[in-house]
Amino acid sequence: MAIGIFRIAGVRLPHPPIPLHLLLIVEQALAEAWKRLKRNPPAGFNIATATEDVITFYLHQVLVNDIYRRRQVPGFSRETFNRPEREPKVCSFNLSSIDKMPDLRVDLVDRPNVTLLTDDGIFIECKPIDAAHSVPAHYCRRGIRRFVSGEYGWAMSEGMMVAYVAPSHRGPRAAPLASLTAALTTSQQTTPDEFATTQLPSACPLATARHASIVAWTTRHRRQFNYVQTGGSAPELLLRHLWLIR
Repeated sequence: MAIGIFRIAGVRLPHPPIPLHLLLIVEQALAEAWKRLKRNPPAGFNIATATEDVITFYLHQVLVNDIYRRRQVPGFSRETFNRPEREPKVCSFNLSSIDKMPDLRVDLVDRPNVTLLTDDGIFIECKPIDAAHSVPAHYCRRGIRRFVSGEYGWAMSEGMMVAYVAPSHRGPRAAPLASLTAALTTSQQTTPDEFATTQLPSACPLATARHASIVAWTTRHRRQFNYVQTGGSAPELLLRHLWLIR
């Protein structure tokens, strides 16, 4: 069955940018939830060996039921954010799929100038980095590429990647940055349209490192699709990267 576009008058794309201070609050909330999950893990849960889905399930549980509900991070509350979701179903930019599922999604309460609320929010893709899940093949091709190709987050100008970094891969603080930089640099030289990187990883000067995380970085990527609702070109994408140490 073909899926058509539901026409809404006055659609403006892309959506207005999400203010930086709100992105920082979400990162702080994720880092705090991760710290608490490591400090007090559920019975039978081993964060060093658990799969991506299991880690994300418990991370979401702590994020919502502890950090969000109990207001454990300043600003991360129901006055500003809706309850974070895990694996919500969304559509791709051209409706070729209506079953895309970002790992996490955090919506803002007050977005008065947004028409397509179904496609608005902070979309978060989570990926493990360990011996079986490399930065180029898993984090980039199964994470970054989904934002660049418009699988989700296509109405936004920003998105967020979260990595679960295995102890054997954490090394010095600069090592993960070097591995991501190397993967994106290689792609620029061999398959430049795959991730369409226009800015290699750069530390966000306003992000603060937490006990369980590495300070956030940003990358920028060109997107090569047009909005079916308006015909306009999708803008460059700012991706934030938060790497959590197992």
